[in-house]
Amino acid sequence: MIEVKQSQTAKFLKDTILEILQSYEVSIDQILSVTTDNGANMIAAVKMLQKISAVFGVSPETLLEDEGHQCNEKEIELLDSLASEFDPLLCLTRCASHTLQLAVGDVVKKNDPNIRRITDLVKESRKNKYCLFFELKQASKAPLWSSTRWGGRYKMIESIVQQEKFYTELAQDYKEIEITNDDWKFMKDFIEAFSPVYTLTNDLQMKHVTLSDFYMQWLQAIRSVESHNNNPLCPSLSLALKNRLKKLQENKLFLAAVFLDPRFNFLGSSIFPSADDKESVQSFIVNVWERINKIKKPSTSAEVPMRQSNVQKADEMDDYLTQLFGSSETTSANIASSFQQQLHHLNIENRQPHHYDVWSHWLARKHSHPELFEVAMVVLSGSSSQVSVERAFSALALVLSDLRTGLSEEALQDILMIKLNKEIFEKIIPTMYDWKVELADRSET
Repeated sequence: MIEVKQSQTAKFLKDTILEILQSYEVSIDQILSVTTDNGANMIAAVKMLQKISAVFGVSPETLLEDEGHQCNEKEIELLDSLASEFDPLLCLTRCASHTLQLAVGDVVKKNDPNIRRITDLVKESRKNKYCLFFELKQASKAPLWSSTRWGGRYKMIESIVQQEKFYTELAQDYKEIEITNDDWKFMKDFIEAFSPVYTLTNDLQMKHVTLSDFYMQWLQAIRSVESHNNNPLCPSLSLALKNRLKKLQENKLFLAAVFLDPRFNFLGSSIFPSADDKESVQSFIVNVWERINKIKKPSTSAEVPMRQSNVQKADEMDDYLTQLFGSSETTSANIASSFQQQLHHLNIENRQPHHYDVWSHWLARKHSHPELFEVAMVVLSGSSSQVSVERAFSALALVLSDLRTGLSEEALQDILMIKLNKEIFEKIIPTMYDWKVELADRSET
């Protein structure tokens, strides 16, 4: 995390990305996926980076989409010029949490008058003249919501519905905050319809949600919403969730994660409508495998140098073995063929239940399917949302308090590095030195 004071233009973003990668000695070829929300400046930055690594994923149009955003002529021209440059090297993954926010907005916008009335009532009930009544009844005041987080609306309405008896009694003494029957019905319908979506929002805020896990959770939310047939809000909410999901499904990394998930890809599965779709995903997975092999560091193990005569004898023997059994290129071809076979065999595996642990599934195949295991670890590492970034900002607020404004940029980065990667540091620090010797030396002193 770095502090930026310049305007976040495309050129600035491009230069900053390259600087950060260079500081950690990471090549852009090692980046498979970037999870982002929306922004034309990010798309333009990608165009500047296309000489190093082209970009592929969702269609460029969806990356510029935002709440109330309409592409102007210049943006459309930019998108048209970018469309031909999107090759399968760096996937741009749309943040699932942000997409969920947009899906909710598609529905909530239609009911703004209802929510506005309820919000006005909550603001009124939080005035000082009602405080004594809240204290006597040991009731809690409904929270006000933020426009950037739809969950605030849900929590506000949920608080009122859970305290229906209290608000009914309050209205008997204070007619100005009386809740009508229509508003009560709307709030109860709202809680029933959006409860699965609120659960999904919380699930997506976990430390890491793979793309296939997010897909399963999203489908569970749709099923729960559709189970309430008589709720007037459910049809439009279900439709919004399905429409937004289509845009997320355009991402190749998402499709690869689904392909490697036995809950979706199994014998007789129709998750991929056509053979071309399935072949395209398989080609992407093969491409990932080839990239893994390409960036693998050569073995650094020290070898005892042989005498010149032994080298010559070894070369002659190798030539003789080549004549008998073929060259080493055959071995590489066999490995590639084996990888292809393993990949195709995923289509005929048994279906697993929806709560199946896909991580454990591939960890168990580390030795039996080593090539596929490597690819699975990379693909399943792709993040479905940006919540880790939001969590980092929250951590920054705790570190950079009013009493610590004098921290240097380097010190702040080091503190955040440790704070945001605590679990990793707890594992690697004991291996960096002989802590038993260090502990013994300290006890002697």
